[in-house]
Amino acid sequence: MGETKYAEDFRVGDSVLLLCKCEVRLLPEHRAIVSLAAKSCRHHAVPQVLYLCPHAVVDSVPPIQIDESKAVGRSLKMNDHDEREKPVNMIRFLIDERPHVFIHDAGANLRFLQSIDRDYWGYQSAAHLPGLDSEDEDHRKRAAAALRVAYSQGLETLFALLAALLQCPTFPLGWLLRYKNSDLRSVVRKINANEPFPSFLRAGVSWHAVAAIVHEGMGEPKQQELADDYGTLWKGLAREFAEDHFEPEYNSLKHGMRASVGGFSVSIGLQSEPGVRAPQEKMQAIGGAEYGSTFLMPPRRLPGGKLTYELSQNVSIGWSPRGFASALELIALSIGNVASRALLCAGVELTKAPFRWPEDRAAFDAPWKERPTIGRIGFGGSTTSLRNWREPSKADILKTYPQTGKRTLE
Repeated sequence: MGETKYAEDFRVGDSVLLLCKCEVRLLPEHRAIVSLAAKSCRHHAVPQVLYLCPHAVVDSVPPIQIDESKAVGRSLKMNDHDEREKPVNMIRFLIDERPHVFIHDAGANLRFLQSIDRDYWGYQSAAHLPGLDSEDEDHRKRAAAALRVAYSQGLETLFALLAALLQCPTFPLGWLLRYKNSDLRSVVRKINANEPFPSFLRAGVSWHAVAAIVHEGMGEPKQQELADDYGTLWKGLAREFAEDHFEPEYNSLKHGMRASVGGFSVSIGLQSEPGVRAPQEKMQAIGGAEYGSTFLMPPRRLPGGKLTYELSQNVSIGWSPRGFASALELIALSIGNVASRALLCAGVELTKAPFRWPEDRAAFDAPWKERPTIGRIGFGGSTTSLRNWREPSKADILKTYPQTGKRTLE
């Protein structure tokens, strides 16, 4: 057993977050200092296993271990009639910088990992890609929008699984049940910036280091090749995921279809007089996109107000839907590999945790082969300053509605 290296120490209170219904009596030593530890261990001796490529061999995969502690509790699970107190495994971890303590339900974690549909994202690609060749323009736009939504969901799924593996490798289920979008964006942006954060990365912070830990034990030169290819892929995808407009567009598409789907173009021209649009014959096209979306960024709160907002900037994003389709195939492979690495951390045999990659390495470049001439453009938006304005209270706003009985505005 090698040296123990502590990533960070933090203090927790007397209460713990419970995954299952249990009564737990924490011992004093479990209420004090909780440490997140990464331990270097001897490699397990495992048989060599061949996956997909004829020259790629899996030798062994070093485990990623996280400290656990014991508490004593009485289970109240359904159909459990044994009321004797038993040891309970407690696992502690960070979600970005937020500390959590869970009762470690290894069985639930294993069932979750085994239930991940590794081919769902590839199915989304295959289902919607033919629609881009339709003679019906509306059909093409809808297919592009479906690919964009699937692509956005695939990115969130991939990066959430990766972050969970990096911060809580033996219980990613707990991490995934408690993360917020802000936590995930923070972790992704830290890796983008090579900024250290509490994790089990062993060789600095980068997407290539992340890919290396996922594909550990694949054998050289395949391990290095996969770390390079998947690391470069994830770096490109993470750059898009971390863009300020990514989440507002995704939310606008999936919540109430607030985004307007369709292409756009941009032209400029000299005005004959101020405030009058230049004649069409004087306009010069500078670019655009056949597919894309136009949506409003999150509304702005007016200065000095608590309840008063105004509309924000309109943003148009150009799409490359065929690039989304190619990326979805790679996202599917990536999610499968991350799930396999997590399964190995859960004690599953190598033969039951396959790793996959494209037969042609050129496939890793496919998502970025086609790009619109304009990727993003914003217009409009201002900040209004109100005078002689009294913001209504919650009670004032409630009076707007017909009174059908005693009601309160919480």
